[in-house]
Amino acid sequence: MAKIIEQGDLVIATSGRDKDEIFLVIDVALTQAKIVNGKSRKVFSPKKKNVKHLKVIKSAVLKELAKRILGGECVGNDTVRKAITEHQKI
Repeated sequence: MAKIIEQGDLVIATSGRDKDEIFLVIDVALTQAKIVNGKSRKVFSPKKKNVKHLKVIKSAVLKELAKRILGGECVGNDTVRKAITEHQKI
């Protein structure tokens, strides 16, 4: 059974134009997740992606950052890119 996707997870897209890219999940509904990476998907325009097309690589490692983005706090795209890169190495 697949891991349930939660806010703050680092995920990899398994299909679509953004296949094999790593994203931060900032919000999850029933079958849709809002994802950002600070490059192709900016903080101010997250992509909605079906959770079937996402695979969790790190669980809830950036939960506080995701809450700040969703709460409307001013978080730069460079901050998101840096956080994703740092947690990829761990």
